[in-house]
Amino acid sequence: MTCPSHPICEVLHCSLCVEKIYNTQCWTNLDILLIASTSFILLSFFWIFKPVIFLFKKTMKLLLRLLNFLFNFPRRNKRESKETNSSTTQLRTYTRHPRHHRSPRHPAVFIAVTILVYGAQRGNCCSDVISVVSATKSCSTINSTEICTFNEGATLTLQPLGQDVCLSLRNQKDEHIGLISLRVKSIHHICHQKIEFFTRDHELNSESSHRCYRAGSCQPDKCDNTKSSDTIPEFSWRASNNPGFTFCTASCQCLVCDGCFFCTPSCLFYRLYARATSNTIYTIFTCPVWELTVTAEVTLQLHTGSTTHAVTLRPGRTTRVNNIRLSLLGTISPQLPILTSAFITDGTKTAMTTRVQANVLTPQTPAQLQCASKADAITFLCQFSSRACSCSTGPYKATCTCPEGKMSKYLQQNTLPLVSKNVIIEKYDDTIAARTQVGSAINVQVNMENVKVASIQNQGTCTITASTVEGCYSCLVGAKITVVCYSTEEQTTADITCNKQHQIATCTKRGKLTELTFHFNSPEVSTSCSISCPGGQSSFHLSGLLDYVNDAQLQREIAVNSEMTIAQPSDTFTNVTHWISSFVNKFNLSNLKFLLVCCILALFSPCIVSMTSALRDNFRSAAKKQT
Repeated sequence: MTCPSHPICEVLHCSLCVEKIYNTQCWTNLDILLIASTSFILLSFFWIFKPVIFLFKKTMKLLLRLLNFLFNFPRRNKRESKETNSSTTQLRTYTRHPRHHRSPRHPAVFIAVTILVYGAQRGNCCSDVISVVSATKSCSTINSTEICTFNEGATLTLQPLGQDVCLSLRNQKDEHIGLISLRVKSIHHICHQKIEFFTRDHELNSESSHRCYRAGSCQPDKCDNTKSSDTIPEFSWRASNNPGFTFCTASCQCLVCDGCFFCTPSCLFYRLYARATSNTIYTIFTCPVWELTVTAEVTLQLHTGSTTHAVTLRPGRTTRVNNIRLSLLGTISPQLPILTSAFITDGTKTAMTTRVQANVLTPQTPAQLQCASKADAITFLCQFSSRACSCSTGPYKATCTCPEGKMSKYLQQNTLPLVSKNVIIEKYDDTIAARTQVGSAINVQVNMENVKVASIQNQGTCTITASTVEGCYSCLVGAKITVVCYSTEEQTTADITCNKQHQIATCTKRGKLTELTFHFNSPEVSTSCSISCPGGQSSFHLSGLLDYVNDAQLQREIAVNSEMTIAQPSDTFTNVTHWISSFVNKFNLSNLKFLLVCCILALFSPCIVSMTSALRDNFRSAAKKQT
């Protein structure tokens, strides 16, 4: 029986645990910085309270000496009397011990020199991408003089998988002078919101009032002249002061009709009205415009050093980083009809819902009750359709069946972040964004003045170990599969094809854990998948049993689990953490580990030396007493 190895870092979801401490290869730059900061703070407290500890130590020694003197005083008197009566005086002999030279108390200088001597180059894993190198000519006119420069540029087709694309920089003599590393982090379609309307949790009720002819509001031709906006005194304050509709219909007559005196048809008044059941205000909005934004990271390595810049690319615009020009020529995105949906939010949670429009009062949807503005929603000046309820009238009462008006249930369905195969819809600052991965690519042109460029690619092969497929079939969420992708190179990209569906995974030497999503139409899955890497192709088998579930119920469970397990930090903490993480990510992980060990040794070395000296002094004093 063999136990296959799997990467441990991806399955560790704890920040401070024994497993994370033992697996130092899983430490991130932020973890190392936090450990170093905590060690420094603890040691600072030690040196701050060291005088107090010293005073406490001296006080305890003084008390011990006093107690020792009190207990040994009778013995000392007896011994002195014996010595005086003795005829011979015994002289105490002293032995001179060789003097030990103390080691330097602060070896921090040695550690600092070691840190300065230590150095490492940051390694780049160059992935296999489509690249086209072309010559460009740019001219400028200055004082009727035209000056032209000839440069070489590379047009790259990139995907947001976090892989590094490398370009070698060469001078006119075709000598290597540097390296450009480009990494696409994400492709976002940012929503420009259009608020359709506001709504609230409510319930639709009905109220009836039967009046005999010429009694109360039942006057001649009253039902023929009653408008839906009218209010009559027979209705309660709640029914009259909430948005609703008033109806009147002719009813029974004579004495058998509730004792009516006239044999003229009586009046049956009834009113449909909406009543607010909570103070929560919901905003319904759509995204008629999605702005494309690409976030990337450019690293320029020259003989003088390495610099990293975060850039944001937009279609048709050129971004300059030092002498590098990056132009986003075009994008390739999958068809995403899901982006035409509407969204509902209560200010904290956001969910995708069915397509609705303002002034289209559709029952049993979030558009059932609409408020034109937030102020109208606060005062509950809203409207709903008069056909929202189905009513039947009797002699004395109208019975109405109305749909539920609980808007919070729509927040439990398709709650963001919503993950599907090709797109992830999530919150983005104060709006939402669709982040695409599979099926998305961008064309970026990279130019540098007076420099030739050449793409660098690896030829690594890939192998995959896959778990059994789990999830649902014929559903929005799809089936999940966890794969571990191994590569002969440090990092490469694998194109996975299963049942005519394409996915992409990142492969490393240690193995990269990735969760993939596929969509199947049958419960039993047994298919062969192919893997395409720069060094060749391979295959693996995919099998499992899928369940059929209701999408609304599944999304509700996902939302509940997210609320129970995820606690969003505050904005300030998030910004500080992101800043620290972006700062420490500029350094190599192995360098940071070495620096962390050196810093801890430098900080704790005075404490260790002082403790060693104290122990040595205690041993000396004990040895003197014995002699």
